[in-house]
Amino acid sequence: MPLCKAKGARLLINSEVENARQLKADGLHLTAIDLLALQRKPEGYRWLSASCHNLQQLKHAEKVGIDFVVLSPVLVTKTHPDAEPLGWDAFKLLVRQVNIPIYALGGMRKIHCQKAQSLGAQGIAGITGFL
Repeated sequence: MPLCKAKGARLLINSEVENARQLKADGLHLTAIDLLALQRKPEGYRWLSASCHNLQQLKHAEKVGIDFVVLSPVLVTKTHPDAEPLGWDAFKLLVRQVNIPIYALGGMRKIHCQKAQSLGAQGIAGITGFL
């Protein structure tokens, strides 16, 4: 947290982290399971995001007022090699069915940003492709 603050970055803690809700981060990132357990947006977070993998999860995120989501996996990814990728066509169809900021995740590299944005995403998210 101190490094993020020093660099002006926002830190969202994953809801799988023990005591994540008690940490004084800028926000909370919900797993799809934790997202679906919500009936309404919890208070006390500057940012609340969620991982989504299908239309049901996206619709629920929209309903409870999540600030933004990552939709994954779009492409094959090393971090989840057994996950079936959506592909760009399915990604586009899902993005068009909700009114919520969406970032593409899964197999993303910087070269994919323009493609994702052309399909309605805010941009891309990732780890491996940026390190």
